[in-house]
Amino acid sequence: MIKRTKLIIYTDHLINLRFLRSAANLQYYSNTFHYAVVYVNESEVPQIMKQLKQNRRIKKVEISPEFNEYKDI
Repeated sequence: MIKRTKLIIYTDHLINLRFLRSAANLQYYSNTFHYAVVYVNESEVPQIMKQLKQNRRIKKVEISPEFNEYKDI
């Protein structure tokens, strides 16, 4: 099983959606708040984060914190 990591990408414009779709699995984007949520393979995270940070339209890239929503059950 391939482990996936969720990245949250903040931009000044969501013009980069085509790039995000090609680089990662785009799950959600918000036109109002200018961010997108993508999933990438865990082994490719450093390479993709480097590519994203080089893009001048991208303000910030974060790795989403992992949590187990069913841990108390």
